[in-house]
Amino acid sequence: MKKLIFLFVIAFIFVSCEDEKKIVVSNDDYEEVTDTEETDDTDAGDTGDTGNTGDTGDTGNTGDTGDTGNTGDTGDTGNTGNTGNTGNTGNTGNTGDTGNTGDTGNTGNTGNTGDTGNTGDTGNTGNTGNTGNTGDTGNTGDTGNTGDTGNTGDTGNTGDTGNTGDTAPSPCDPNPCLLMSGSNEICTPNGVDYSCGCLTNYTWNNTDKSCDADKRRVPCENTIPDNAHYSGDNSDDQFEQTWDGSDWLPETFDCDWECDTDYVYEGVECIHEKLVQCSTDNGNPDHSHDVIEDVTVTYTTGTGWSDPNKCDWECNEYYVLSSGGDACDETEFAGGDGTYETPYLVATPFHLNNVRDHLTAHFLQIEDIDLEDYLSSGGDQYNSGEGWKPIPDFNGVFDGGKYVTANLFIDRTTTDFIGLFGNILPEGVVYNVYLENVKIKGDGATGSLAGQNNGLVAFSY
Repeated sequence: MKKLIFLFVIAFIFVSCEDEKKIVVSNDDYEEVTDTEETDDTDAGDTGDTGNTGDTGDTGNTGDTGDTGNTGDTGDTGNTGNTGNTGNTGNTGNTGDTGNTGDTGNTGNTGNTGDTGNTGDTGNTGNTGNTGNTGDTGNTGDTGNTGDTGNTGDTGNTGDTGNTGDTAPSPCDPNPCLLMSGSNEICTPNGVDYSCGCLTNYTWNNTDKSCDADKRRVPCENTIPDNAHYSGDNSDDQFEQTWDGSDWLPETFDCDWECDTDYVYEGVECIHEKLVQCSTDNGNPDHSHDVIEDVTVTYTTGTGWSDPNKCDWECNEYYVLSSGGDACDETEFAGGDGTYETPYLVATPFHLNNVRDHLTAHFLQIEDIDLEDYLSSGGDQYNSGEGWKPIPDFNGVFDGGKYVTANLFIDRTTTDFIGLFGNILPEGVVYNVYLENVKIKGDGATGSLAGQNNGLVAFSY
């Protein structure tokens, strides 16, 4: 019985092969050419999915039931397993929309790649038919092509960038540089700040938002004296000019200057030393005078001029230095020795008063003589108010030189022989004596020039 079934199957297979025009099988792929009309066998191929039952066919090998093995051929249809293409990679999740400008929205997490579809199970190789019919053994079902790796899902479109917030107004709109002094009216924004272009010789001042006129320093030109230097803002020997749009001003400038250390400006020069009159504060004695002369003093910055040396002094004319060296004693006469050739010279009240001590000598008056102070209170010949004491018994020669003797005062109402000379003896000669403003009181023998004259008086009044 089993043999009949086997033969029947073989016959069936043969007839089927006759109905099919050709089957071409290759290791790489296969191509089936059939009549336009599909056979039932093709349908059976579809059932080939059931061909997995063909595994059961292995069990059939236990018996010779080859028919079941043919079903294994149908296992070729197992190529349908190719359909098990790897599932397409899941589309990458769309990137989250970018947040509005400001904080950028976090990019959406990339969607997990879809799990690769499991490769379709390769159809089990149909059990090899009985030996000898190997050719008829259903071709080993082509290993189902590994399902094409699912195409990587299209990267999600980047979310639309959030709308940029409204742009802040430009600091150059409206243009703040228009009509700005010194500006070329070109405004350059810098964030919320701006700067203006400036014309030549102007510089942008970002603090004051202005084009400031440039400044420069040029050499001082004014002449200064020797031993001096420029000072203050001009200590660098320069002064500042400012651009006024067309010129540098001021064009010229008298730079400040000062004399060097230990120099001072006097007249038209800086000097360190000079000649000045000596100091008269030297405590010189009566009847003396300062010997005025120029002495050198020096200048020291912060101190000033040094004190001039004290003047020397000397006794007045007709005075001589005392033996102690600190006083001036009046000379007995202004000169001479009382002889005819060199008479005593009379120039002061003191000299005139000394005539009484040389009654026979020769005298010459050489100056006008004023007796007022000499005869007043405190004077040497005040004599308790009696005034001049007359020169007695003159027997010499007195030439008045035609000089005036003024303010003769005598008040001796109880005394005789009252006058400049009380009594001129026979050898006595008095001439050229001029008396003025005489006030005399006496008792007997009273006169302005002489109380009594026994000699010669001539050319006098």
